Amino acid sequence: MKYMANKKLDFNFQLKNLDGTNLADAGKQLAGWCANHTGTEPIKYYEWSKDLFANGFVELDVEDTKKLHNFIENYSVAAAIRGQLIEVIDKRE
Repeated sequence: MKYMANKKLDFNFQLKNLDGTNLADAGKQLAGWCANHTGTEPIKYYEWSKDLFANGFVELDVEDTKKLHNFIENYSVAAAIRGQLIEVIDKRE
């Protein structure tokens, strides 16, 4: 069995508007989304929200990385915001 190390997903950056102006702290924004998650695995999303809020990053295995990707992809917010967050994950995959 091949060992898959956790990946650090660093959201320590400012989300940008289309004109390039700062919109919000990416880690804190995502932390809020995770904290408000109403689906399954509430403890997991709560832990992610704490790490993201405090540190701006999470370290996830492959399975959880896919879960976070899908969570962001399906979150009901503008594509321009979701796209910036998904780019972080896609660069690490």
